[in-house]
Amino acid sequence: MAVGVISEATSPAHLASTGTPITAITVSAAPAPAVPRVVEFPTGRYELRGDGVYSPYAWVWIPNPPVAPPPPPPPTEAPAPSSVTGSPRPILARAVTVYRWTDEQGVTTWTDSLEKVPVRYREQASRLAP
Repeated sequence: MAVGVISEATSPAHLASTGTPITAITVSAAPAPAVPRVVEFPTGRYELRGDGVYSPYAWVWIPNPPVAPPPPPPPTEAPAPSSVTGSPRPILARAVTVYRWTDEQGVTTWTDSLEKVPVRYREQASRLAP
């Protein structure tokens, strides 16, 4: 639908020769309503791509970037390092009996229980006191 402005223009030469005015009509079209090119949603947006002449119109979904994870909790104080090893964990000392034996291949094995020593090596297993 064209909306226009009509104006009359009178030519003095034409009016003098014929006695009737010349009416000129000027029509100006209203601009087309703007098509929204972006439609926003909480999780993203649609963008209108293309110009409709050289490339077809296409709505493209663009999701919002993910929300950043919450910051880590503030660090807690670490226990004081042990004076023996320098490690942050304290070493709990307990009295443990250790048994040691060497097999035919020369492999020395250590254990904390006499029941874990093979029967044939129990006689030679030496008990180390704490």
